[in-house]
Amino acid sequence: MDEFDVLYPVSLSLGELREIVAQEFEIKKDYYAFGTNIPTFIIKRIDDNKKLNEAFNRIQKIVSEKNTIALLRKIPKSERISIDTSKYLSLKFLPIKRAGQNKIIINIALLLATIGTVLLAALFIIFTDPLYYPNFINTLPGLIGLIGYAASILCIIGIHELGHLTLAKIHKIKSSLPYFIPFLPPIGTMGAVILQKTPPKNKNELFDIGIAGPLFGFIVSIIVGIIGFMISQMFLKMDYIHAYSLLAARLPSWLVGEPVHDWVNVSSSLPDPLIFYIFSWIFFKDTPPVSPTGLNLITFNNSTMYVYVLHSISFAAWVGFFVTGLNLMPIAQLDGGHVIRAVLGEKYYKIAAYISLVILFIINPIFAILILALSRFSVTHPGPLNDVTPLSKSRKIASIIFFIMLILTIPLGSLFLSF
Repeated sequence: MDEFDVLYPVSLSLGELREIVAQEFEIKKDYYAFGTNIPTFIIKRIDDNKKLNEAFNRIQKIVSEKNTIALLRKIPKSERISIDTSKYLSLKFLPIKRAGQNKIIINIALLLATIGTVLLAALFIIFTDPLYYPNFINTLPGLIGLIGYAASILCIIGIHELGHLTLAKIHKIKSSLPYFIPFLPPIGTMGAVILQKTPPKNKNELFDIGIAGPLFGFIVSIIVGIIGFMISQMFLKMDYIHAYSLLAARLPSWLVGEPVHDWVNVSSSLPDPLIFYIFSWIFFKDTPPVSPTGLNLITFNNSTMYVYVLHSISFAAWVGFFVTGLNLMPIAQLDGGHVIRAVLGEKYYKIAAYISLVILFIINPIFAILILALSRFSVTHPGPLNDVTPLSKSRKIASIIFFIMLILTIPLGSLFLSF
């Protein structure tokens, strides 16, 4: 059963629905489904996919005024109907609850809370910067680092959600304002979500909604990353080790980690997105970069005398790539779930979802649990209302962009480079 928020029975009778459907399709059979009383029509398929989609949209427009949605699907085997299923389709009608009005105060409260947590995250970065603690906060560069990190994070997330909202408006899909998600330092946020009040009508709309946000956010993260890497500074490696040891002596170990006595001990606490390694190679060549936090985002070696300390804005880009990578995983209602459900269809989407969960558990079990929690511990995806009309050829080609972003942003870096 498709996971839509339904409430039985529908407001339209079977006879009224029959009149609406008969205007667009040849009806083979109509009935109330046994056990659910869902009005169901077996209709003859229109060979031209464009005309099929247009006919369905006209029906959906009419029934939506009665708080009803139409679901167009291939005839499942469970129907046990002795007809040529390649020539006929199943058209079901479900009532849907009208979404209540948005309480904008919740959006504002979450936005203010997220601003607070990203500022706390920026303070965490500055207070755990071994080369500047404890006076960096009182300097202009410290203020730039503080405000720059918070502004960069909010810009990345805001434009990500703007991408979703823009495509939703183009496709006339009603959506809520963004709900920002505050999180603990040093990240400060896990992004934001918008709630769709009406489902995408077809695979094209589902694809567009899914890919727009990550694409917009990815582009902004690249811009932020370039700025952050360009303003990062080079230091003698031993100066960094000495400063880090002093910091470890001043602050608790749970905040900054254990003292650093040699370079081999400076390693990554989290796997980095592959794009961070690409940035490092472009900007720093053979000089290893380190995070301005106790996370130390890149794995290092002893081949050079110098090291780049990444600016906090670079870390904002890391967070942007990190959140984008997790969001692109093809699981449930994540953006990646929308895209892969549209590209691969229901059967192969489920395979991709379970494979993605296994990969996440290998990378970091916490990532997998977090994604499952965000997905309400379900990997299912209801699909669009019209799940029959195929994805357009141009969007199939554009899906290459999705896979490129996924490879570059999913936190596989240190895991990948260790093999």
